[in-house]
Amino acid sequence: MPKSLQTIYVILILLLVLFIVTFAWGETSEPIDVYILDDGIRFNHFDLRGLGGDEVDIIGKGRSGRIHGTAIASIIGGRLYDNELPVRVHSVRVLQSDGSGKWSDFLKGLQWVLEHHEEGRMGVVNLSFGGRPKDVIAGLVGQAIARLQNEGLVVVSAIGNDGERIDEGRIPCSIDGVISVGALNRRHTRWVSSNFGDLVDYFVLGEDLRVASAIRKSARTTISGTSFSAAIISAVLVSGIASNEIRSTEEVAAYLDSGVLVFLEGLYGRERGAGIIDFDQKSPIFAYDPPNADE
Repeated sequence: MPKSLQTIYVILILLLVLFIVTFAWGETSEPIDVYILDDGIRFNHFDLRGLGGDEVDIIGKGRSGRIHGTAIASIIGGRLYDNELPVRVHSVRVLQSDGSGKWSDFLKGLQWVLEHHEEGRMGVVNLSFGGRPKDVIAGLVGQAIARLQNEGLVVVSAIGNDGERIDEGRIPCSIDGVISVGALNRRHTRWVSSNFGDLVDYFVLGEDLRVASAIRKSARTTISGTSFSAAIISAVLVSGIASNEIRSTEEVAAYLDSGVLVFLEGLYGRERGAGIIDFDQKSPIFAYDPPNADE
């Protein structure tokens, strides 16, 4: 065989292999961008090495705190859960160490994401906080989130830890298109402090989760809250995007709804959202393990 034909043959084989990897296996090799708007992330933690993308400090507090954001990041893509998700985490610091913050800083953080995300590329924005601002602020936040969604970003929000029914006054969880998440306890009923109501989309585990702690590079701790339930949903969405099961923001609800396992017992329909996600199907590392009937 002439050398020129051999070269062509090798190129065709390489192209075939590339096609199989990209399309037949249905997975993307590009990391999925996840933007965590929180109190910062300690990227040099053992559980988070290799995850770090951009790190921006909107409030100008340097590297103090970072407790909450580090825990969120460790659930979404850290070594602790060994989920091996193709994820690149970006830290956008908009909160103080105690979890407080200004809506103006939050809006600046959303604007930063809009300016730095590649338009049309799927990704996830994790917002594990919320509040009740004035109507004008709520309107501005809604507009900014709509722009994020138009650029291919899925927005996930915790519903809060007040143990009450939420309404449209609380944002960002009540904004159209935002995936709002409540917390289950270890008995697979609503965690006592989790908010609830017909604005909740899904409930997932949120009690006694092991996470990375920013206190030391190798420290871990146990923590509870809807913030961490939201992070689990963000991890599931990264998995769906990476496997090409989610190709646009319009496909997110159908992807999650297809994994609903059971409705949450003890709550009326308007209080429990769509139900509990079946993580045996969507993300085995966070699998729902129903208690035995005898228990």
